Amino acid sequence: MPRTRKGTSSARGRARAREAFGRTGADHRDSGAGGIDEGVRPEGETFQYLFLHNPQPMWVYDLETLAFLEVNEAATAKYGFTREQFLAMRITDLRPEEDVPRLLANLAQPRAVLDEAGEWRHRRSDGAVLDFSVTSHTLRFHRRPAALVVAVDITERKRAETALRRSTLRLQTLHGIDLAILAADSPIEVARGVTRHLRALLPAQRVAVLVSDEALATATYLAVDEDEPMGSPEGTRIPLSWLPPSPPLYDLACQPVRCWEDFATAPGRPELFERLSRLGARSAIDAPLVAEGRRIGVLTAVSTTPAAFSEEDMDILGEVASQFAVALHQAQLREHLAAERAKLMHLLEDLPSGVVLVNERGVVLFANPFGREHLEALGAAGDGTPIVALGGMPLAGVLQPGPGDAAHEIDVAQPRRRTFSLKARPVLLAGAGACWVVGI
Repeated sequence: MPRTRKGTSSARGRARAREAFGRTGADHRDSGAGGIDEGVRPEGETFQYLFLHNPQPMWVYDLETLAFLEVNEAATAKYGFTREQFLAMRITDLRPEEDVPRLLANLAQPRAVLDEAGEWRHRRSDGAVLDFSVTSHTLRFHRRPAALVVAVDITERKRAETALRRSTLRLQTLHGIDLAILAADSPIEVARGVTRHLRALLPAQRVAVLVSDEALATATYLAVDEDEPMGSPEGTRIPLSWLPPSPPLYDLACQPVRCWEDFATAPGRPELFERLSRLGARSAIDAPLVAEGRRIGVLTAVSTTPAAFSEEDMDILGEVASQFAVALHQAQLREHLAAERAKLMHLLEDLPSGVVLVNERGVVLFANPFGREHLEALGAAGDGTPIVALGGMPLAGVLQPGPGDAAHEIDVAQPRRRTFSLKARPVLLAGAGACWVVGI
């Protein structure tokens, strides 16, 4: 029966280990001062028991051949190899292939008797790779220079630390977007901040923001963060037809993030994927940027590794895209309003007639060139002093409509005789209260 055979095998293993350690004790007694460390002398049943039943994986290996000389039960349970399999292996067999050069370089260095070797990756019999903190102590075993190793599994701790780092970066990214909204950054500054933070969060070699122009049927790379050039740089405009077909807006809430596991096997690849794959890209995820019920762009992450992105990565991209779309849209509105204001100011400056904005106290808030000239001709001080009257007419009268909503006609004799036509319209301005626009 399996359980009986397993128990018998374990008992035989303990018996062989006791026999091995019994010989080791004899080795020490015979070798006298020949051990590497006189302070480490396994003595009989006590050391055998502590070694075999220690809850942490332990083994002894030959410092010259790197072969396993003995292992305890915790090691066989943790790694999945039998004692016989361990004793047919070298410690290099326990490492992922890419870690072996680092191990050999470490072993070539002078070592203390008690060596805290640090964190290492070890391979189980099923191929799984775990993280261990390794400490070793040199001793004599079967008259051979050897080391007793204790390996503490820190895989879960490392995963928790990684998850904490990712969670912290995730919160920092979302907080950075909040700050961008409050700081009234330009669209490109908001986008660059997002792509920079996402590169730290995701296993991506390229993160980009594209903004759509439905009228021109184009998309423009607003911001790009990448290791090496893997596609179009910032400012490049591409046809919308190059992008993967977008789902209807009513479907976005159900599946906001899409994933392409491998460009090489994706059927009917869009032109953008064709171009990215030629530059080494293999997989990607993207999330639409939707604001006020309208798709304004897309947030993409690209990797040179197939199937690089996990469900968590997709969740992160979707969460960031949702918040970023609001920030981007608000920044675009601010930029548009600033541009419209600049155009309006330019028009006002070039008007062949005077335009003046005054508040209810008579303080001039704005005047175009002709407005300033006409105010001076009408007797206004022009030094920030509240206007009391214009050309002899009290300001309160100027601000009221004339008969039949006609303009007020004011004659000025000095320095030359001129007639001014004034008409005011009330406006309510945020931060300024009740004001009047006076055309002169």
